[in-house]
Amino acid sequence: MSVVDASFEIDFAIDKTSMSRKASFWALGKRIARLRGDSTGDEIATYFMLRERLGSTSIGKGVAVPRAMFPMRGRPLLQVVLLHAPVDFDARDGVPVDMMFAIVGDRRDQRELRRAILSCSRLAEDDGLLGDIRAARSREDLTRVLSLAGSFGQLAGAAPLLQVRR
Repeated sequence: MSVVDASFEIDFAIDKTSMSRKASFWALGKRIARLRGDSTGDEIATYFMLRERLGSTSIGKGVAVPRAMFPMRGRPLLQVVLLHAPVDFDARDGVPVDMMFAIVGDRRDQRELRRAILSCSRLAEDDGLLGDIRAARSREDLTRVLSLAGSFGQLAGAAPLLQVRR
């Protein structure tokens, strides 16, 4: 796991099997459960599904920002997932989602989670940066792209949330 400062950890995955929004949440839940171990994959996926019922987490341009709060130890997590097959998320712009910035944390992390959501939304406004992230094939590639672009916090105009340690 690549630690990206004291506030967040970042992880990267390419999902080659999910063909629906629900399947992508279940795959995401399993991965996060392996990283965190505080909840099962099914429990985490259910948190994502419950949030999604409030409205689509797609923010356009093929990007979704699913998020969940659940009891967990450790730092909040940003899980960047590239979907091999784009999935319908009922996006306002009609573009199927092929990239997810999943944000998870405990209730005590609410402030950081809100800032991360804003940062991801701002990041999605940069077509060049989205292209670079879509070209990533490893956590190291992703970290390199993000470090060249600056931290998520800086993209949101706030104090850095995700900043690469040297």
